Formats: sequence, C-alpha cells, structure tokens
Amino acid sequence: MLSSRGGRSFALLAAALALAAALVYGPLRRAQFVYDDWWTIVRNPAIRSVSPVRFFTDRSTVAGPASGLATDIYRPLVTLSFALDYRIWGLSPGAWHVENLLLFFLNAALLWVLLRRLLGDSWTALAGAALFLFHPVQVQTVAWVTQRSNLLSGAGFLGALLCWTSGRTICGLLLYVLTLMCKETALILPLVLILIDALAPVQGRGLSRERLPLYAGVGALSLLYLAVRSRLLGQWSQFEGQARHWGSELALGATAFPVYIGKLLAPLGLRPSYGYPDPDPFRIAAGALALAAFIAGAWALRRRAPILALASAWIFIGLLPFLQIIPIRAFVAERFLYFSVMGLALGFGRLFGRYPRARWVMGLWLAWLSCITVLAVPQWMTEQRLWAYGIRQEPANAFAQACYAETLHDPIKAEEHYRLALMNRPAEAVRLAALVNLSRLALHGKRPQEARVWAETALRQDPASLPALYNLFQSFRALGRRRDAREVYLRVKSLLPEDAPMPLRLEEDLRK
Repeated sequence: MLSSRGGRSFALLAAALALAAALVYGPLRRAQFVYDDWWTIVRNPAIRSVSPVRFFTDRSTVAGPASGLATDIYRPLVTLSFALDYRIWGLSPGAWHVENLLLFFLNAALLWVLLRRLLGDSWTALAGAALFLFHPVQVQTVAWVTQRSNLLSGAGFLGALLCWTSGRTICGLLLYVLTLMCKETALILPLVLILIDALAPVQGRGLSRERLPLYAGVGALSLLYLAVRSRLLGQWSQFEGQARHWGSELALGATAFPVYIGKLLAPLGLRPSYGYPDPDPFRIAAGALALAAFIAGAWALRRRAPILALASAWIFIGLLPFLQIIPIRAFVAERFLYFSVMGLALGFGRLFGRYPRARWVMGLWLAWLSCITVLAVPQWMTEQRLWAYGIRQEPANAFAQACYAETLHDPIKAEEHYRLALMNRPAEAVRLAALVNLSRLALHGKRPQEARVWAETALRQDPASLPALYNLFQSFRALGRRRDAREVYLRVKSLLPEDAPMPLRLEEDLRK
C-alpha cells in the first residue's frame, strides 16, 4: 500500500507519464491511412454496412477482394469495429487513430494493474508500464489502424489474466473468446496463464486441481476456435496451395529469433517491412544457438528468480506464432512483438525493484528507447513517408521498393523503384505487381513496345492476370495490331465467369 505522501508522488509521476505518452503519440491524430489500411478499411466494401453475422461467417469481409487477405485472417470483431467506425466517422482517419491511441493507453493501464499484482508493488509496476508505453516497436501497432487487432486482443488478453488471477473464471473465459475473435495469436494466453500459476501464483492460485476446470475450459475454447477458423479459411498456413518444407521454415524461424530479441533490446533500423535473408548456414546455426541459450536461461532462473523466468518465458511464448512453426509471409515484423513487450515490461519492473543501484542505467536505457519512439512516430504519418523511410533502412527490400513506387506521382521515379524491386529477388506477388505497373507506366509514357514486353513477362508468370492482359490489349492497340488486340479481348472473356460483364473500358477501347 502507498502512504498518503507516497500516493501523491505516485499519482504525479503516473500523470506525468500519461502526459508524456500523449505528447509522443499525439501527432498520430493527424496521420493518414497507411499500408493495409487501404485494403481493410478504405477499399473494403464489407464495412460499409454493420453486418455482425456476416463478419463472423464470411472470410471475404476482412479486406477488399483484391488484397488476398481473406485466406490469411479471421478477425471478425476487428472488422466489426471498423464497420462501426465507418458508420460514425466515415473515412476521416484522425478519429480512427485517436481510437487506437485510447486503446493503447487502456492496455498500458491494464498491464500496470497486472504487474502490480504479480510484483506486489505499484512503483515497479509503473516502471514496467512505462517501458510498455515508450518502447519503439509499439509505434507500428499504434500508428497503423489495421493493427487494432493487436490492441483489441491485447485488452482482452490482459483482462482475461486479471480475471483468472482474481478467481473470476467465467468472466475470463468470455474475454478469452472475444480476444480470439480479434487475433489468432491470443492462443498463447493459456500458456501464459499456466506459467503465472507455476512461477508467480497470485493469492494462492497456483497449479492445483482447483484450476483444472479452468484449464479444461480454456483448452476446449481454443480447440473450438481452431476448428472454426480452419473451417472458414480452409488452411493453417498463409501460403495457400503451396507445399512448404518444414525444415526450411524452422531454420527461418531460428534465424528470426535473435532479430526479435535484438529489436526488444536495441530497436535500431525499425521499418514497416523486413526482407527475407539469404539461407546462410552460419546465421541459421547462430539463431538456433541463441534460441537454445534463451530457453536454457529461462529454465535456470525458475527457482532463484521465478519472476524473471516468467518474464523470459512470456517473451518467448509471445514469439511462438511468428517463428515459422506455421509458415507466415513475414520474416520479421515489429507488431509481432506486442505480447512479448508485456513480458519484457514484467522483467524490467522486477529488475527495477530488485537492483536499486542499477536504476540509473535502466532509466537511461528507457530514455534512449523513448527518443527512438519520438523519431519513429512521424514516419507513420503518410504512406509515402513510411515507405521512403523503409527503403532508407533496407534498400534491398523489394516489397518496400514497390510500395514506395506506388506512392510516387513522378512516373520516372516510380519506374526506377519498380525496377529496383525486380532486381532484389521479389516474392511472386511483388514481382507481378511491379511488372504490371511498369507496363502501365510505359503505356502512359507512349512507349507501347516496352509496355507489351512488360505485360507479356507478367503473363508468363500469371496467364490469368487481368491487369496485365488489359495492358497488353492497350499496347497492341497503340501498335496498330488490332487482330492481336482482339485475341486478348477473347482471352479476357474466356477467363471471366459466364454471367460476369466484360470490363467497360475494354469494351469501349475495342470499339474505337
């Protein structure tokens, strides 16, 4: 308990932290929609009406039809929140960003309550909450409206743990269900609960027979969710219809692990997208050793420093969904660290309370992290600024080059960056998009022969690409090859369903 004087000091410090957080993240209220916001919000026709049943049963509602996200993601409550926001705010991005900020601050408050319960001290819990607020990897989650999935699932995650550590079983189970409906990574919650019961039991609620009904309920809900999700999405991996080699995926996960730990401890070179590394045996071996050493260290701490063991295990468990055990498209992403930062905050609070002489070092580290956060926030204000920052950090990232090119109004510069994307081992989807856009830009530049070459190259990769076929049609027309243009027209017609209308521009152009 805090004394009256200590209580006033604590309240002043907590208010100062809240004000500092508002100042650091406040500029985001003027930010635009960026990255996947265009697919999940701006170009998503499903959120134009509030249809809760459809959001839960139709996977296509997650984003615009051309995004390809419908095979990856099942987050109906997030889609529902977007539909409600659209009903209230329309497409004014400021209000959407303010909502994200409020959710982030709510999560920081919930984490403080949980840390106080685990650490038994308000001051050390506040130190942990400060780390959670000002760690630079949080910027991606807060600044990107689509990552409301992180924020909503984080609120449910922390709320469920607070319920279960205070004996409110049914309330916790309900929150767990809601959390799963916001993001699939909430499946780590049962593991965190068991670790808390094993290493830092609250009010005598440790591993015991009395907790078996709770564990059984959580397990049953997890299995039910997985069954529903796999039924609706039809797959586990994000690579639909492609065979994946488990050995290479685990090697990739081992390679990613030290990168994630590095971003937690020294978050330099932050960016919206990370390119896949070369399959370097030395890098894979070093990653596997780092992973083994981390797990061994957490195990060694379990008796002498159980809170630190819990914090380490929490960090590791938070990363489990992203170590390519089930293949995902991203190699590394800062938003994937959201739950792991909670574990880091627990460890930070424990060390802050246990080693008073080291507090000045920890304070300097936190101040350094805060400075990086201050510098990172403005990079997320606009789409063009975001991807310009991304290619400065990693010029060889083909995805970032293509995304930056798409934001440019200067066709010469856009062509340059699409060509750079092709030169840097792009993924198939990125390569196709770059080829199609180079063909389009060549058409606009009155270079039909070049446009034809780019379009035909794109069609060798995907013979059913309608944008590439349209560009090929236009290039044949510009070259005066009307017969070839007619063949492309018939090819497009054969690809469309019988009751689907021919694209209007194609019909009009053919009549010219």
